[in-house]
Amino acid sequence: MTRPLTAAEIADAYEWNTGNVIVETFRDRDPLDVPAVLVWRHGPLAWGPDGAKAVETASALEIVAQMAWQTLALAPERGAIEPELLTRHFTRKHGPAATYGQRADRR
Repeated sequence: MTRPLTAAEIADAYEWNTGNVIVETFRDRDPLDVPAVLVWRHGPLAWGPDGAKAVETASALEIVAQMAWQTLALAPERGAIEPELLTRHFTRKHGPAATYGQRADRR
């Protein structure tokens, strides 16, 4: 998720500054590893090598968001996933040490 835009960023060049916070969010991330972003108080954006893959990513994002919302509805005390577990799940599928069955040349 991006950070909130400041009042000055909203007042002047809103669209440009929205793009800037997206770029800022991915400064230390590979946008091919994380092909979607939630823009604060705006909504989701998804991308891919073609339109079909972008739509697939957007659909997956909607499903994950629904699961998160339902989890919070059932168990509001649930916190964020532990960083270690998040890293473990991510590296199982991505990177040179992937064990999830995806070939490195297919993203």
